[in-house]
Amino acid sequence: MIAALVAIIPFKYPDCFYEDWQYAKRHGLLEEEKAGKKSSQNRDSGGVDRHVGTGVTMRVASGWRQLSEEERGELGDLGQDESIRFIAVGKAEEGYVPNIVITETEVFSGKGEKEILDDSAHRLAEPHPGCRLIDDTVAPYPAERTRLVTGVYTLDDTSMTVSQLVWLTWHRNEGDEEPRRFLWTAICTCASSDFPTIVASFMEMAQTLEVES
Repeated sequence: MIAALVAIIPFKYPDCFYEDWQYAKRHGLLEEEKAGKKSSQNRDSGGVDRHVGTGVTMRVASGWRQLSEEERGELGDLGQDESIRFIAVGKAEEGYVPNIVITETEVFSGKGEKEILDDSAHRLAEPHPGCRLIDDTVAPYPAERTRLVTGVYTLDDTSMTVSQLVWLTWHRNEGDEEPRRFLWTAICTCASSDFPTIVASFMEMAQTLEVES
């Protein structure tokens, strides 16, 4: 009778008793909740969480999260790169974790806008031996005259796809004779087999991306 009574009382057992918690622990998904609490967030007028980086705000898509400062510290030189303003990662059952890295660098060259964007498109392939650019088009966001460049390469026998949104902003500080130019990039990398789903989320987030200008 006691056992039957306990069985119908609607109380919650500790998390470790549940199958979904065990699954999350095995796949490292528990860190997402911890990181989500540590990452900076605010809410827009619609009550939706917007994640904040250095000079960046963006609403992340379902299944994605902003990388915490602690996690960035574990990335070594990449995590210390001063041009990186924001990093987000998606879920992966196995294999390569899809990610988005947003960077900002000041442009000191006297080149024109088209030439600067062309150079950035070519540099997208440099870190990936054998990378082949397969698309170069115009995107309507996150700013006017944004370029969307996509390439494919092989990593450990896995086909990878990398897409880059690249655009320029201008900013004038007090005392500046001319506006200063800044090159922004938002680079999404994922396994090619996941690309159709990942790129849809990437472009969804790009529509909410706002940067300082």
